[in-house]
Amino acid sequence: MIRCSDMDVLLSDYADGIADARTRRIVERHVQLCHRCRQRVQQDAELAQQLRRLSLLPAGVASRVGRFRRRLEKETEREWWRLEQYPFYVSALIATLLVVISLLVLLYVGL
Repeated sequence: MIRCSDMDVLLSDYADGIADARTRRIVERHVQLCHRCRQRVQQDAELAQQLRRLSLLPAGVASRVGRFRRRLEKETEREWWRLEQYPFYVSALIATLLVVISLLVLLYVGL
C-alpha cells in the first residue's frame, strides 16, 4: 500500500478531476483503506467544486490552492509518532529493551 505522504500529488489531481485512469484506481484503492486520505479527498473535492463555482477566479486557481494547502499542512504537521520516520531510534529502543529484559530474567533466575 502506498504511504499517505506519497499520495499528496495524486490526491490533488484526483480531487481536481485531472487524474488519469491509473491514478484514479490507485487513489480509490488507497482511500478505501485510509480514513485520513478519504477525508482529505472529500475536503479537496468540495474546495475544488466551490472554487469552480466562482467565475471570477482565473483557471488553475483551484489546483494552486490545493497545492498551497498541502504545503502548509506539511510545514505545520509534525508526525513524530510515526515510527517509520525514525528507524534507527526504533531499532535502538528494541535492542535496549531486549537487554534490560534479559538482565531482569538473569537476575530473577539467579545467575
